[in-house]
Order: sequence, then structure tokens, then C-alpha cells
Amino acid sequence: MIDYKNLPDEPGVYIFKDKFGRVIYIGKASSIKKRVKQYFFEQDKRIQIPFILQETDRVDYLLTKDQKNALFLEFKLISRFKPKYNVKLKDSTTYPYIKISKEKYPTLSLTYKVDEGTFFGPFSKVSYVKNVIETLNKIFSLKGCKSKNPKKLCIEYQMGNCGGVCQIEEEKRVYEEKIKKVKEILNGGTKRLIDFLKGYMDELSEKEDFENAAFIRDSIDFIKREIKKGKKLTFRYQNRDLISFSFEKKSGAFSVLKIRENYISDIITKRFSFNEKMPKDEVCKETVLDYYTLTSDFNFSTLVLDFNFSDETFLEFFKDKNIKVVNIEKSLIDREPYRIAKENSDNQLYKDIKKEYVPSTVIDLKKSLNLKELPKNIIGVDISHLSGGWNSGAVVFFEYGKPKKSFYRYYNLDEIGNDDYLSIREIFKRYLEKYDVDLAIIDGGPGQIGVAKFVLDELNKSIELVSVAKRTNTIFFPDGKSVQLDLRSPSFFLIKKIIGEAHRFANKLRKIKMKKVGAKKDGKRNNS
Repeated sequence: MIDYKNLPDEPGVYIFKDKFGRVIYIGKASSIKKRVKQYFFEQDKRIQIPFILQETDRVDYLLTKDQKNALFLEFKLISRFKPKYNVKLKDSTTYPYIKISKEKYPTLSLTYKVDEGTFFGPFSKVSYVKNVIETLNKIFSLKGCKSKNPKKLCIEYQMGNCGGVCQIEEEKRVYEEKIKKVKEILNGGTKRLIDFLKGYMDELSEKEDFENAAFIRDSIDFIKREIKKGKKLTFRYQNRDLISFSFEKKSGAFSVLKIRENYISDIITKRFSFNEKMPKDEVCKETVLDYYTLTSDFNFSTLVLDFNFSDETFLEFFKDKNIKVVNIEKSLIDREPYRIAKENSDNQLYKDIKKEYVPSTVIDLKKSLNLKELPKNIIGVDISHLSGGWNSGAVVFFEYGKPKKSFYRYYNLDEIGNDDYLSIREIFKRYLEKYDVDLAIIDGGPGQIGVAKFVLDELNKSIELVSVAKRTNTIFFPDGKSVQLDLRSPSFFLIKKIIGEAHRFANKLRKIKMKKVGAKKDGKRNNS
């Protein structure tokens, strides 16, 4: 058993390692000693704990000033080591933050990486972040360049956007007061920012500095447009966050829907992966704490969640910030905004999982045919007839390289007769009038692909288009060019599979049609 008695009774982060020195789990606590003891005396009932203990060889630790700092350090260490029993956020660089650097004269900048300094966000709109930084830099004349020892004043100083602290020595205390004010404004959220800008604009107007007043006015209008863009719904309550989770095997997604001043001000959606031995509620709690460790927006009074959160440490985190935590099942008035959050987390999860599970054959097909995008939806088109009669056509549908038979379609072409070009035109047009695809593969040569291209022009549709000659590996393109694929390549295997399936489907239904009227194998009708 691990000797927990030598562990410190202080706040910090504890690190479980296996016999090879690999980090398998990271946690935080107000008392490392007491928290680790709970693991070994069956006081922690979580399902994954026996698995963690079975693999643990030693426990290391890092001390912090308080539990808040422990939470931040825990997040950074999990991001670095990616332990198998911790939730791992994916795409953590998707959303931008406003960063105040850690130096003698701090600067404001846009960043996607949380490291040293003070951070505000995350935000869903880069344009919003850029506008806020530009406006605050101009108002407070903050240092705008990255140079630490410039030899002369830069263009930002000449334009009046910077106080020139690098050359014109400004008292550090005065600059610190400016940064302190900026932090207060950003901590107050969008409402505090707009209120400050309005007050500053009025001051400029009173001084008859109408040019700069107009700049601030335009900034206010821009910020209002950005935060309200596409968010028409209003609600009875003012400020709250709603979080929805979606799961699929070892992957998950969550959406944070922010309501400020009665309307949706932002929606942040992120992906994560987790060990399946972890209970879903534990995954959710850990993910929520990780998210709020790196956010600066606590300008809400209620947090609505869709999982069981009966955990004192979890609730204490939000209680310290005067935030009430409620479950969606007990809050009828939150059902509509929760539905929006749920749709976002579901969509994000479905979209990313589809990307992750794209078969290598589809990736190789994109490369071999020099396609602009991965062909998610591919159709194969084939014509079938016998002795100049029993004309029929088929379209088969493949999604990410796999057949999706609910989108297969069969067409009776008896009225057209033995004309491959007219047949291709008929079934291709009828199918594309109803369905959208990324790539169409026609069984035929330059003539067939020429007809298909005519249909695309006629329907004003832009999709990738190729044809493959029978019993060859030659692929034709609408521009008259062709390429020969390696017979053993994954891309040719997929093309052959799709065209083979189209041929099989067309023949199968043609034979059913012949059987109904009693036709012989050579296509002639029985007279009896």
C-alpha cells in the first residue's frame, strides 16, 4: 500500500503513477494527505478507483497556494500528460482568449493557448476579441508592440495608440493602475464593458473630441452586433449558464449556453475523450470544473446541468462564486435553452466522430482523384439491359465508404430504349433533383461522363464527377483528362466496390422485373 502518511496536509495536486513511471491519474485537493487516504480506505466509491489503485506504484504531488490554484495546475498537468483515467478535452485551442501578459509593462493580445499571464474568455468570435483589444489599447494607451527593447518609438505611438512606455518612462504604478482597470472591465463581462465604453464616449463628446468619440461609438455598435448575431431568443431570467453533455463510446461533447441580460450571448462547444471505466456523472463533473478553471466569465447566478452533481467539492467551487447549481429535470423554465445547448453538443459530437472514423480508402480516394474535399457521400451509377431490352438503371449511395441502402434507387427505363446516354441523363437528373452528394462515379467512359456533366450544368449543381471504364483501371474526368489507378490501391478498391454494387443492384431488380413477366435468361418472353 502507498504510504500516504508522508504526504502533506496542504492544498495541491496529487499524481498517480504506474510501475513504469507513467502518469495514470491526476487530482487536486485542499489536503493531499486526506484525499489520497480516501482512495485506499474505500471511502471513494467511484467505479474507476479499483482500476487506478491496481495500476498505481507511487503517488507524487505538487503543492499550491490554495485549492483554486490547485484546480488550475491540475488542468495544465492533465493537458500535458493526458492520463488514461482523466477526462481529456479535445480541440482546446478552438476558442480565443484575451491575454494580459506577465511582464513589466503588460500587453493585451489574442491567444488560443493558456500559459503564463491573465486570461479572459473563452469567446466564440475572434472578431469580437480583436475589436475589444483594439479599443482598450487605444483608450488606455497600452503597449502594443512585442519588442522588449526597441531602439525608437514605433508607429503605434505616432498614431496615438500607445503611450510609448518603452522609451518615455512611465511610472510603473500608473501603468499598473491602467491594467487593473482593464481587468475590472473584462471581469465584468460584456455589460460592464459596454457601460464603460458609453461613459468614456460621453467624456470625449464633452471635450469635443468627436473623432475618438465616433471610434468608441462604432466599437460599441460592433460589440452589440457580434454578441446578438443569430441569437434572437429572449428569456424571462437574466444571467445563467446551461451545460449539455452528449456521449458516444469513449467520446463526448458539451455545450455551454450563456444567457446574459435575457438573451443568448454565446455558445461554447468542446469535445473530450474519457476512459469508459469512469462513470458518466464523474466525467461531467470533471469536465465542468476543467472548463470553469480556464474561464473568466462568472457573471451569472445560476448554473443548469443535466447530470447528478451531488458532490461537496464540486458544489463548493460554485458556492464560493455565489452561483446556484440546479438540475435541468427540476427546472421547467430552462427546457427551451437547454434544447438549444443539447442540439449543439449532439451536432458537434456527430460531426467530429464522422471525421475521426473516415476510412483510409476515402482519404486515399480524395488524394488519388485530387478532390477538393473528402467525399462524404458518394454515389455509383450503372445502366443494365439484356439483348437491347429490359432497360433499367440504379444508383447506390455510400457514406464514408460504407453502403447506405436507404438511399439506393432503381429506375425503370423501358420507355427510353437501348440508349445509354439518355438513360444516364434520366436517372442522374432524377436522383440529383432529390439528393445532395459529394462525388458521383459513373460506369462508363468519356461519353457517359460528358452526359453527366451536362446534367450538372442543367441543374446548376457543383459536385465532383468521374467515370470508370468497364474492366479497366482508367478513371475519366469531365475536362477530358484521365488517370490510371494502381489496381492494388485503396482508392481503386473503393471505386470498384461502389460500381460493383451499382451493377449488382441494377441486375438484381432487372431480373425481378423479367421474372414477373416470365422472361427467359436470354431476355425473350415465354409464350406459354
